Amino acid sequence: MRFLRLLFALLLGACLYANEVQVTVSGSAGIENPDYRSLALADALRNAVQQGAGVNLVSETQVKDFQLSYDRVFTASFGYVRDYQITKEDVQFGKIYTVTVTAKVGEGTPDLNDELSLRHLIQRRGSPKLGIVVKSENITGFQGAVSPTATWFKQAASNLRLNLGLIDKNEIAAAANAQRLTDNNDESAARAALASYSNRFDYVLEVAVQGSLAREQAQLGQASWVGDIFYDLTLYEPSTGRVIAAVAPEKPVAVYPEAATNDPTALAVDAINQAFTVSTDSNPTANEIFRKMLASYVADLDMGRIMQVQISGLTLEIQQALTTNLPLDSKTTLVSVRRFDSKGQSELEIQTRYEPSALAGRIQAASGGALALETIEHSRLYFAGPNATGATTAKQGGSLSGSPTEVLLSGAEDLAQAAGWDEAKGPMPLLLIGGGIIFVLVLIIVLVLVAKKKPAPQETK
Repeated sequence: MRFLRLLFALLLGACLYANEVQVTVSGSAGIENPDYRSLALADALRNAVQQGAGVNLVSETQVKDFQLSYDRVFTASFGYVRDYQITKEDVQFGKIYTVTVTAKVGEGTPDLNDELSLRHLIQRRGSPKLGIVVKSENITGFQGAVSPTATWFKQAASNLRLNLGLIDKNEIAAAANAQRLTDNNDESAARAALASYSNRFDYVLEVAVQGSLAREQAQLGQASWVGDIFYDLTLYEPSTGRVIAAVAPEKPVAVYPEAATNDPTALAVDAINQAFTVSTDSNPTANEIFRKMLASYVADLDMGRIMQVQISGLTLEIQQALTTNLPLDSKTTLVSVRRFDSKGQSELEIQTRYEPSALAGRIQAASGGALALETIEHSRLYFAGPNATGATTAKQGGSLSGSPTEVLLSGAEDLAQAAGWDEAKGPMPLLLIGGGIIFVLVLIIVLVLVAKKKPAPQETK
């Protein structure tokens, strides 16, 4: 019997992989999109399925706007793509990020529904650690002692095999209040509250739910329930405060909850389940949050995390040292420049697989020890150069999460040119300004000389 089972497994595997083909394709996205890596990878996998299996995932998943719904195509692609490897990353014209993959594509399972596709993806790539905080929950007519929203997420996580933990909203409020007492800044306080969970969770989902439930008049001896639910779901990356996804319906969702008993929690959970899972043109679903989270998670796994580096007091000599001594390698594949000015203020993003402490050591070594590490966080590094004065970027609470990437480079040697510096001639902006001043001074001197040579008018008698 054991032999027959083994033979059956081998035959099944042979059948599944008999039609497997290997393709090399590329996908691209504009770097102005905060999710450019996930979007480009989804584009590449879509092209792999198109070329390898002859299936157009955009039409299969009924996606109307790939830029907005790339996560649905990304999830569905894993029903066809059995394995893939990123072979190249590049940036074209400083604006278009391109990723090239070699993928093994086979006959897929196009009949997978949304939940099964998510579960399949999690089984293939693993689950990130997701923290849920129910910020507010107000359902008129609900008299239960247990949060129905938290109960629903526990059930959904169990079905998807998702690594989930609940966060007490009072903990985040306490962290925010503590930070607010320090600098009296609401934005900084909120970011500090989220950052305090970066060591426990990869992502934090904030949930707000409000609505109503009412019992209708009994018909044929059985009463029914009706209601409406409105919700707001926001997924954050706690280490940076970056919003990964935000989902909310345009208007409250009509629900008709049912339960085997009149247990209030069971009725409320079913009402929330209907609001979270019934998809219409005006009503997204909670699965959109899960899909975008997994797309971001897989991009980090495959390409490395994005480390944000802020440097104050940077000199041209140190910049040149970083350019020369911090080359790209197998663990550091891309460097993007947010800001790099003549005042020595530098903001960089580095795509890397190095741990924060290891990357900090490489940056310090590349600078010849001239940069002092001030703060090290999960996805942020703060350095001070020899010309740093006053409050540094680390103490100012600066954040890179809100501004789009200005320039994305495929080599650290291009940092100077992207920032407006020229290694041979020095800072270009200062040359332009100096040239303008010299031109004005020369013009004034010429006018003065002309005025002196002009003969004085003779008096008339």
